[in-house]
Amino acid sequence: MLLKVFQGDNTDQTKLLGDLTRLIESVGHEVLLPTAHVDLMTDDISCYVDKRAYLDYDFENTLRDCKLHPEIENCIRERCLSFVVKYFCELRRRLHENITVLNSMKWENTNSRVKFWSEVYTYKDAADNNPFGELCQLAIDILALPHWNANIERLLSQLNLVKSKLRKRLHTKTVNAILCVGSGLKWCGKCCYNYDLRKDITNMIGTMQVYS
Repeated sequence: MLLKVFQGDNTDQTKLLGDLTRLIESVGHEVLLPTAHVDLMTDDISCYVDKRAYLDYDFENTLRDCKLHPEIENCIRERCLSFVVKYFCELRRRLHENITVLNSMKWENTNSRVKFWSEVYTYKDAADNNPFGELCQLAIDILALPHWNANIERLLSQLNLVKSKLRKRLHTKTVNAILCVGSGLKWCGKCCYNYDLRKDITNMIGTMQVYS
């Protein structure tokens, strides 16, 4: 759900920081002892991890169906718990240092996910540093993840049209370039017949410079 909201076009991107905070807190509650009273955004949770935490329905069922030796089962559970705690700490480290400052700032482009994170990405403080660099990288990583497979299936269909039996000797880089051009034109709302090439590109057509 967070991924779909994060990729929406008509959402206030600053409010999504609250969603990310709730994500961090939900991950922390999954592995904490029920009696633990800690601030998930500041305190060290390693001392409050429930060694018998219920990780997931599928995980618990699979672990039970495997009928492993208790020592092996405990080893697997400990490694999974360690991964969840590490994942929680990485999310918190990337977000917590920036969320207060980011929320207090006034940003111009809050209605478009691309424009907003582009503005944050290019922000510089008085020391010519971007304090939100890691947060931007996290946002870009999330935006890059598809929340449905329709685009992937559509791309595979285009691949079959481009690399047909008659064109099976096409180089992988050429196929990749054709698909990238098609996706880029679609992203810009253009097509091959109404997109104006730059003059320096048209001058290269028919020359060896194209292949260099």
